Amino acid sequence: RSRYSDDMTKWATNALREIGFSDDRSAAVDYSSQGTYKQQHDTGQNLKYLVVFPHVKCASQGNSADASADAASVGPNTSSKEYIVTACEFSTFGEIVSSKTQSWSQRKRLLKILQDAKTEFDGLEQRLIQGSPLSPGEQAIYDANSGCDAEKISWLQGEIKGMVDNGKLTADEKVQLIESLSANIEAVDAEIEQSRAEGKDKRVEKLEEKKSAIQTRLAAVRGCTPVRHRLKKGDEIQKAVVALQPLYALEEKGRAMA
Repeated sequence: RSRYSDDMTKWATNALREIGFSDDRSAAVDYSSQGTYKQQHDTGQNLKYLVVFPHVKCASQGNSADASADAASVGPNTSSKEYIVTACEFSTFGEIVSSKTQSWSQRKRLLKILQDAKTEFDGLEQRLIQGSPLSPGEQAIYDANSGCDAEKISWLQGEIKGMVDNGKLTADEKVQLIESLSANIEAVDAEIEQSRAEGKDKRVEKLEEKKSAIQTRLAAVRGCTPVRHRLKKGDEIQKAVVALQPLYALEEKGRAMA
């Protein structure tokens, strides 16, 4: 760490945000984490890491004819979670969100899936309007979409905002959101400074209002008490732990006699 400036992480994350990446402390080696980054601190070695999850595209596999085929010709994976949330009707979507996603991070990742699906759907629809034919796979993707992505996105954004307003954040999510809001304030400050230099008083006024709203939200997040979500099989796990205690005791007894 001593070889680099203390602002290195700030410079790197700002550069990533400028090209469309977002901070996600729950990001993992998974396709849904594409276009995100997260920071990690190895306290043992006193090293800080910035882990970036880039956008990737899988290469086609198989014979030469298959390898040259357009990946879009395959069509959607009808058993995937991404397909289910985009193909289902709005009423079913609400039930899925309530029963399958309990955390703020899960719903944020679901929101990104929907936004990406809407972007793809809108692109395909625009091509149809222009009279451009779709590949069989693209046509299958277009036909499978319920067409209510905008309604789902708007509703889910309200649910996510409600979780923040009600303080339903885990400790990690709280830290993540504080960092994100703080970065937003820095970005707005930069815009205010630039607008003042350009003499755009009305824009400065709007930006000041935006900054005030972010600061209010940041204060609310800092003041909330983190929650802990119960594990899906928490009761069964607890019973198993209790049942294992006699075995642990026998193991310790065996070590003492050895």
